[in-house]
Amino acid sequence: MQRVMRILSPVNCEQRRSYAGPVWYPDGKFYKRFNKVYFEAETISDGFRPSEADLARARVLDDDRRPNLTPDLVERKVENMILNFGPQHPAAHGVLRLMLELDAEIILRAVPHIGLLHRATEKLIEYKTYTQALPYFDRLDYVSMMCNEHAFSLAVEKLLAVEVPPRAKWIRVLFAELTRILNHILGITTHALDVGAMTPLFWLFEEREKLMEFYERSSGARMHANYIRPGGVAVDIPLGLLDDIHTWASGFSVRLDEVEDVLTESRLWKQRTIDIGVVTAENALNWGFSGVMLRGSGIKWDIRKTEPYEVYDQIEFDVPIGTKGDCYDRYLVRMEEMRQSLRIIDQCLNRMPAGEVKVDDHKLVPPKRSEMKRNMESLIHHFKFFTEGYSVPPGCTYVPTEAPKGEFGVYLVSDGSSKPYRCYIRAPGFAHLSMVEPISKYHFIADLVAIIGTLDVVFGEIVLQGFRSYRDQTIVEPFSSKHNVIAIQFVLSDEFSHLRVEQRQSLLHEGTGPRVLQAFVEIVFDNSDYRLPFEKDEVRLRRLIGPKKDQYFLEGKMIPKQEVQSLLESAGFSKSNPYYIVKQGKINELATAPDSYRLKLLREVAGTRVYDERKEESNVLLRDSSNL
Repeated sequence: MQRVMRILSPVNCEQRRSYAGPVWYPDGKFYKRFNKVYFEAETISDGFRPSEADLARARVLDDDRRPNLTPDLVERKVENMILNFGPQHPAAHGVLRLMLELDAEIILRAVPHIGLLHRATEKLIEYKTYTQALPYFDRLDYVSMMCNEHAFSLAVEKLLAVEVPPRAKWIRVLFAELTRILNHILGITTHALDVGAMTPLFWLFEEREKLMEFYERSSGARMHANYIRPGGVAVDIPLGLLDDIHTWASGFSVRLDEVEDVLTESRLWKQRTIDIGVVTAENALNWGFSGVMLRGSGIKWDIRKTEPYEVYDQIEFDVPIGTKGDCYDRYLVRMEEMRQSLRIIDQCLNRMPAGEVKVDDHKLVPPKRSEMKRNMESLIHHFKFFTEGYSVPPGCTYVPTEAPKGEFGVYLVSDGSSKPYRCYIRAPGFAHLSMVEPISKYHFIADLVAIIGTLDVVFGEIVLQGFRSYRDQTIVEPFSSKHNVIAIQFVLSDEFSHLRVEQRQSLLHEGTGPRVLQAFVEIVFDNSDYRLPFEKDEVRLRRLIGPKKDQYFLEGKMIPKQEVQSLLESAGFSKSNPYYIVKQGKINELATAPDSYRLKLLREVAGTRVYDERKEESNVLLRDSSNL
């Protein structure tokens, strides 16, 4: 987007007039008034436009004592500035990268770039048993760990048609609400820190540390708990933990009052959050918002109320909503949700039943350690559980839960084996981040920081949706977002050349569909300058990975690998010169390298190393020939 600016220059004088007193000539300050940029827009009048009196006075100046002035308005086009926001920015809340188009400090565009923390979680789960897949959910939204486990466990139990014991249900709800408070503490305090309020961070992080201690006492881990599992929970709550949770919950409401005294009525806090990042109810629905982002816009939708799971239908609590949908409303909703979570925690503590915390099925849950020492069948079940896993009947299901950030859903497809056929993860942060541009448009950069804080995104859960390996043929255009220049090095390298048959088959993508017997990487070179010795504008080079060996094809003709390397070396792509592609971190490595390494690099880049190697090969052939 471009904006036309006009620069006003002083005018020529055609008349001269003398004064009785000393003649005044314009100084630098006067010229600065005329040279300053101003806008011709209807609503923008920044800058200075000279008055008629100033122009009349300028006309009487001596032509020889001042620069040439013209009455014309010169039009100039000024491009907007492009700025990278993140991923190293402290307010990016992880590995967020935004491409901002700015007019001064006004945001015109904000394009999010995701995938910097993409780990192909959905694809990895397809190769793990249901037990092995559970820890991946802890590492998605690593601030709401147990809520992610909860959704996956409910999906597996729905396919198995298993009902967990009542005590396990109440324990799950108890820790789900503790996790909700854990998440909102981090979201509110980091949001406040981004806009300049430091005190809430120290107050609430002290309380958050107590919650992490509850995690550790129940599961043995502070973050990646792996506590809520299909069939119940890992172990029962240790003695004394319920009393400690009650003591903490009784004093936490006082801490919330102190934080609200600092933030809620603060004039500066209101100026930074009210009418900033407004999301209307219509936009929230159209963009698939959920959780606080949806309720902050005035829509009363909470899965714990609308589609209750576990024992939420037996618990009394309210669902807070906002009115304007701005940053201030979302802050108020999160504060009130923590108070409602305290109500739910109090009911869980008072109504916690006795009994087992796992189903009585050793094919679904491992047997106790005490039984393994006395019973051979328990030892067998334990071994098969952790090696083969348990089979889930064929079918598919979608289970949503009300996670702290919104609707966290798991779509699970089973083919009857011990591994999921497909596991799709519906993360709330992906939808929220998609609307960062409409929300932040025409705001200041400082407001963008406040907006990102209320989105409450964690990039462990924002994965590239629908990621799968390229089992079908995929054509990638050059310099597109999926373009991979490292494919050139893959074709040239010896990697995967010396593999056994089973290793080659594991390299190929089998997936859960038809078996794949071979794969290939094909590079199309632009030969319009005839750099390669072919009378074609395009030259195709393919490396085929088969079940037993690799094959190389040049324009459809199979050739030895040595000819491929010789051909590419003549065009500048040399296996012995790996610097035609500079990878991340290579520049820093070269800058700190010793002199001997730099000399070696110069010889490689100049091609002298390849020349020396070929010269040595020729000398060896000559010596062998002379010996004959």
